[in-house]
Amino acid sequence: MAGEQKPQPILINRQIVRTKGRKPKIWYILKCNNCAKFFKRGKQQKFCSLSCSSSYRNKHRTGIKHPFFGKKLSESHKQKISSSNLGKYRKRWDDIGYHQKHIRMKRAKPKPDKCDVCGMPYVKLNMVNIDHKYSENSDDWIWACYSCHKRKDIKLEQGAK
Repeated sequence: MAGEQKPQPILINRQIVRTKGRKPKIWYILKCNNCAKFFKRGKQQKFCSLSCSSSYRNKHRTGIKHPFFGKKLSESHKQKISSSNLGKYRKRWDDIGYHQKHIRMKRAKPKPDKCDVCGMPYVKLNMVNIDHKYSENSDDWIWACYSCHKRKDIKLEQGAK
């Protein structure tokens, strides 16, 4: 893409910061190429944040500049791509670990304002599996405060002995 113009940093001011015993740092006050905010960084930076950089890139990658412009995929190729991606992003319940099971249940059951066991309004709640079998059924999971969670675990340990 020969005629494409790359964004250049817009220099507003230069500031030298003195540090004891070290080489002085030079900070540049720049103007963001996307949102026009002023920010203080090194000379080569063009955007104030990563989100500004990606939004700028997304805005300017349309039409001919887009990497997939003019390319057509056959239906069989589309099916191959979708079938190969099926197992990558959503694994079966039996194939995931302890932590991921808790994350999925947190998405399935939103966090309430109070503990499901004692009913006290409590800020810090844990996702708890009632019978420690970690099934996919959302009825086997509750939100409990720390003390109720510990009591439940102790009762299960004593019942197992």
